[in-house]
Parts: sequence; C-alpha cells; structure tokens
Amino acid sequence: MRSTLEVTLPESSSGDSSAILQRVSGTLGRNLTVIEDACEAHGATLDGRVVGSFGDMGLFSFYAAHLICSAEGGMLVTGDDELAALARSIRTHGRRRGELHFQFDQVGFNSKMNDLEAAIGLEGLEIFDAVFATRRRYLTRIWE
Repeated sequence: MRSTLEVTLPESSSGDSSAILQRVSGTLGRNLTVIEDACEAHGATLDGRVVGSFGDMGLFSFYAAHLICSAEGGMLVTGDDELAALARSIRTHGRRRGELHFQFDQVGFNSKMNDLEAAIGLEGLEIFDAVFATRRRYLTRIWE
C-alpha cells in the first residue's frame, strides 16, 4: 500500500469536460494520482470516453440535484486495485478487507449508504437513460 498519496482533482463542472484532457495530460510523469471530479458529469463523454475514466479514480455525486439521486452519497470508480482496496478500507473505518476484528490500518469513516438511499439510487439507475435523453433533447432545443 502507498505510504503517501499526492493527488490532483480535475473537475467536470455541470458536465462541461472540455478542459479535462489538458488537465489530466498535465499530470503525466509527475507521479500524481489523478482523482477526477465527475460529480456533475453523469453520462458525459469526451472523445468517446466516459467522463470519470480519465484519471486514476473518478468521483460521482448522487446528491438530489444530479441526474442520479440517492438523497446523499456517491460513487467512486477506479481500475487500480490498490486504490480500490484503500477506498474500501476508508469507508469501513479503516479496516482491511475481510477483517472482522478491530484492527485499523488508517483513519476511516462509516461511509456506506443505508438501504433506503440505495433503493432510491437503484431506481435512478433504472431511469437514467430516459432522463438523460430528455435533458439532452431540451438542451438541443435551447441551443437551436
């Protein structure tokens, strides 16, 4: 596990990801972990890639004002097994994965959704494509 984690947070504000590639490419060779703030970019793509997949981690918010809502909470995505293990540990008070005893490797939190929030979020996933298409249709009308 890494002893330190230096990060940069490129942001996709309101789904506008036009500068994300420049920000991420500016970190290459600098030994930084890129945590991409995609909290408001549900469904957004850039150059054929899903926003939230450009960095080492992507963060999405499920706050009430966003396309997928679960009242509170969010989602972290990563293809890095070490970062995924760290995130799982932090969300369970700093415990190691599968550890039942009170042994903590780092500071952590109780950051798990409750069942009601999860149910609301799952419904949001079910209707996401329809809601996204409707919003895109309205946006197209505004631009005309």
